Amino acid sequence: MTRVVKIFFLAAFISFLSAQAIGQGEAPLLDDDFSDLPTGHLFSVVGAHLEYHFLPEAGPKGNWYVAAFTSDPESQRAWRVLEKDGEKT
Repeated sequence: MTRVVKIFFLAAFISFLSAQAIGQGEAPLLDDDFSDLPTGHLFSVVGAHLEYHFLPEAGPKGNWYVAAFTSDPESQRAWRVLEKDGEKT
């Protein structure tokens, strides 16, 4: 085998071992507590008003805030808190 092929297989083997080691310490990607938030839509439909004005309706709610949205009202209703089996999700 050529040297390049040996290096390739060695790198692939090391990557495989690293991936296996990482998988052993699994952790949740996101863990948030929604219990302080009211059920329903997190944010109101505000339209283009936020281009030049601050409105409290678009301010942060818990750890969540609107980073960007379009003028389509449905895009502004994407985030909501639901209650399932007595627990907010």
